[in-house]
Amino acid sequence: MIIPDWITSLSHLVFLSVIIYLWKSKSKIRIQIATILILSGCLLGTHWIFISLTKYGGLNYFIATLATLLLAAYVASYYLIAGAIIRRFKLSPLPIASVVCLAEWLKSNFLTGFPWLNIGVFHIDSVFSVFAPFLGSFGVGFIAVYFAALISHSKKITLIAAVAICFVAASLDNFVNFIEPNGEKLNVALIQGAISQSLKFDPVYAKNSQQTHLNLIKAAIQKTPELKLIVLPETALTKPFENINTNFLLEIEHQLKKNNAILMTGIPKRTGNDWKNSLIAIEINRTSGLNIFNSYDKHHLVPFGEYVPWGFKWFVNMMKIPLGEFQNGENPQLPIKVQDQLIGVNICFEDLFGSEISSILFQNIHEKKPSILLNISNLAWFGNTNALDYHLKASRMRSLETGRPMLRATNTGITASIDHKGRVIKKIEPMKKNFLITQVQGTSGKTLYTYFGDYLILVFSMFVLTFTFFFKKKSFYKTSEKKAG
Repeated sequence: MIIPDWITSLSHLVFLSVIIYLWKSKSKIRIQIATILILSGCLLGTHWIFISLTKYGGLNYFIATLATLLLAAYVASYYLIAGAIIRRFKLSPLPIASVVCLAEWLKSNFLTGFPWLNIGVFHIDSVFSVFAPFLGSFGVGFIAVYFAALISHSKKITLIAAVAICFVAASLDNFVNFIEPNGEKLNVALIQGAISQSLKFDPVYAKNSQQTHLNLIKAAIQKTPELKLIVLPETALTKPFENINTNFLLEIEHQLKKNNAILMTGIPKRTGNDWKNSLIAIEINRTSGLNIFNSYDKHHLVPFGEYVPWGFKWFVNMMKIPLGEFQNGENPQLPIKVQDQLIGVNICFEDLFGSEISSILFQNIHEKKPSILLNISNLAWFGNTNALDYHLKASRMRSLETGRPMLRATNTGITASIDHKGRVIKKIEPMKKNFLITQVQGTSGKTLYTYFGDYLILVFSMFVLTFTFFFKKKSFYKTSEKKAG
């Protein structure tokens, strides 16, 4: 049974309302129940790390379980601290939303950041998502928490305010539009190889993996000869380009010649002793055959998977993860031109960082801005878990924040085409070898979020808390003076 996406958002709103209601209570048991619910929710949302550590990292079950629990506790700690502040100062709905917003922003940025299980992303399918082009994911989360806090207060005036929020949201959705179409539609094939992570870096299996991707490319071109862009997922090719089998490259050249298409693929790039997790764009050169005309190097690396955090070398040495040390690329990097569209690339969990994606559209380091966003990922590390769905939701939020369509080419799923309003146009079933043919319309223009990023909602949250604590302190002194008198 497939649960509609809006039910997921509504369920999350109910969960928030229950947590805030329990936080308001003076009963220790109710507060403990809230703590257990938050810890359980974070464990459910991060349990996929156990699969990575045991099945692919080779850790024993005890250490992997402990590491998974510690990660869940770390994520939960930000919300638990927010709850402690809310209870300590008996905050009203607006300050409650401000505290949670700032706590979540810290979680998403401290120590390179871990923006997983963010409230705004869960509400991509709720009415609050229309605030994303203005205030981003944290702003959507702010509104959702504020709404939940109003519900938990169960007062007539607060419920009226809650309905007013929905009315404002609906009005914004109908009357505000920053974005317009840009250029001709682009015919794209997104390849999902479904290569098992246990075999992905096995040299013996490399030829089979290449053949799988080649067969899918052939099938896609045969189905749609008008293709102009073919995209393979992150590390679809596991060796540097200069070490790729010559026969495979000749086959790729033959396929691309059929319609003068461009191939983009994830690949490790080596310069001396330095490795980078990269995407390369390949075209057909009339004289030299295949030509790498552009590339993108991942700049926001995954701790433990792509670099070793200070003091954790011992932990990484316990795992069997290949290519564990990468160098980060520059930020921002130029978009890649395909026909009259400009492709802004991000790799793996880079699309979790809304401010980094939007900054590419705002910064003046280059005149031309991306008209289409592209994410390539390898989520085979996490199996067929809720990590796939959350990552898709995060990509959709990035589209809504920036007003840009997003293409997703993933190894095991969810491979999808998303329009500039965050709606999934097409997607294919995860964990299956397949390809997705889509026609994507690039866009131009800027949303308010691309101008200000997270600053608007962060400044507003800090202003609310400053105002709240100032008057609470003033009220405290007045009460003390009356008692003294």
